[in-house]
Amino acid sequence: MGWKDFAEWWRCLVFGPELDLALIGLQNAGKTSFARVLACGAGDDGDAPRPTVGFETSVVRRRRLRLRCVDMGGSARFRALWERHCEDAHVIVWVIDSADAAGAMEARDALRETLASEGLAGIPLLVLGNKSDLPGARGIPQLVDALGLRDIAGREVRCFSISCKLGTNVDAVLRWLTKHARKRRQRRA
Repeated sequence: MGWKDFAEWWRCLVFGPELDLALIGLQNAGKTSFARVLACGAGDDGDAPRPTVGFETSVVRRRRLRLRCVDMGGSARFRALWERHCEDAHVIVWVIDSADAAGAMEARDALRETLASEGLAGIPLLVLGNKSDLPGARGIPQLVDALGLRDIAGREVRCFSISCKLGTNVDAVLRWLTKHARKRRQRRA
């Protein structure tokens, strides 16, 4: 065990597990809203967030879990940044507007293009179908089909239907992240 491994072990022992999350997805999917919900622990406060320009980093502590979130802009001009920031992530979090049927194909193509990068091989993928409170929102089976998640191999893939506005299923996502952080820590031990 080298110095870096020892320092990581000690930090986890004292402060709890840590995960680096890369929040990506198309513009207006709810990436910034999800980061806010993680930070505040409740539903979205109703203020519409500004579109993220480039990326924003935040550190959140929830349930003895330290999450470092890199929230990346979803417009086409910022997608070139995704790969660079996802390479250091422990989990890639793909946020999709589950009520936007028109954007499903673009979302699928952008996700496939991002995951095709060799530098991202093996990094777990957490898909969040946001805006489940809206009429016409697709459920998990429809999201899995629309994004072609069954075709993704070589990485763990998990999908949740959430509403950042209402806080729906955010606790389930946090439980999954906590479980994933523990598994990651056990693999390193």
